[in-house]
Amino acid sequence: MVWKNQYTLCLYTFDDNDQLNELVCDLSISDMKNDKCSVVVDPYSPNVLYANIINEGISTSYISFDNGKRFIPIELENQRSKCFQINCIIELDLVCSNDLIQNHFPEKSVVIFQEKSKCKKSKDCQHMFISFNGGKIWKMVNYDFENIKIINGGSLMVAAEKSTGKFWYSYTMGTKWYKIGWWWWYRIIDIEPLESANNQIIATINYHELTGVPSIFIYDFTKALGNYV
Repeated sequence: MVWKNQYTLCLYTFDDNDQLNELVCDLSISDMKNDKCSVVVDPYSPNVLYANIINEGISTSYISFDNGKRFIPIELENQRSKCFQINCIIELDLVCSNDLIQNHFPEKSVVIFQEKSKCKKSKDCQHMFISFNGGKIWKMVNYDFENIKIINGGSLMVAAEKSTGKFWYSYTMGTKWYKIGWWWWYRIIDIEPLESANNQIIATINYHELTGVPSIFIYDFTKALGNYV
C-alpha cells in the first residue's frame, strides 16, 4: 500500500518490469489502527483480496478474485434478506493479527469476519458473516456468537453466545442454530474440536461465575452428525 497523497491510500502491485501499477485507491484509513488492515489476502488463495474502500464517503467491503484487477461488493446468499431490504452497507472488520488464519480462514474456502452494518432505517446492527466458497457468497449470522468453530466445511458449527455464554450448534451451515441446555452460572471461555477418523467430539472449557472453578464439558456429535452428512 502506498499513500498517493496525504488523504488517499492506494494498493499497488509490481509489474514484470518492476514498475508500480495502481490497483485500487480510497482505501479506508481508519483500518490502519489496532491490528486492523485496509486489505487482507486469503492465505489459501493469494489472488483473493478483501478491501475496505471509501465509496461516497462510506467505508464498504469489496472482494477481488483476480489479484486486485477488479473489486466487487460482498454478496449475501439471500438478496431478499433484511439487510438488503433496508439497504445495508457491509463493512467487514478486517483484522490482520497473528491469529488471522485461525480466526478468519479456519479451512480452505471457509471465511469468517465480523462486521458492522450501517442500516439506514434502523440503528447500527452488528453481524457475523461466513462464506463456505472462498468469499463468493456469504451468510449473515447472529453477531452475538463468539468462538465459532467450523468442522468439515460447515457440516457442523458450534459457538458460544456472548451475552449468556450458552452453547449453540448448527448442522445446516449456519442457517439454523440450536441451543443446548446450560447451567446458568457456567460460561464458555473456549471451544476445542477433538476430531478423529470415527468421532466428532467437541470440548468446551468453562468457568463458574460464582466459584470461579473451571470445568470441561464434552459433547459427542458423532451419531447426530451422521444423520446430516
